[in-house]
Amino acid sequence: MSKHLIYCLFALSVAPLFHACKQGQKTAATDKPLLDTHWLLRTLNGKAIEPTNVRKDPYLLLESATQRLNGSGGCNNLMGDFVLEGQELLFPQVSSTRMHCPGAMEVENGFIQALQSSNRFRIKGKMLTLLFDDVETATLEAKDQ
Repeated sequence: MSKHLIYCLFALSVAPLFHACKQGQKTAATDKPLLDTHWLLRTLNGKAIEPTNVRKDPYLLLESATQRLNGSGGCNNLMGDFVLEGQELLFPQVSSTRMHCPGAMEVENGFIQALQSSNRFRIKGKMLTLLFDDVETATLEAKDQ
């Protein structure tokens, strides 16, 4: 066989591996970071959040500089601490302001409960899933900046 033919066969056999590696890098690079990202609440316990059930968008922001959480439950401001170790994510203390918003309190109380019961997380692309062991408690989407 000629050297040219051997080179072509080698290039053809390696190309799919190179493409797969390149695709893997591209996917990993598109995952949003957990910290310092504005995460909008999309589901609670598998149920979609309806915009009519809240006064303002429920969201979560985990600040790396202060190691504090800030956000909104849909009516009140949320604040508290979080503990992050690998894929483990705990919210030992979540508190809120005390306004009452008719129609929004069910979502807000459910969001706080989901945060307090979560112990792990998973990020795929711009979606953050909070989990209690392997059970999904909430899904959030990174807000486009």
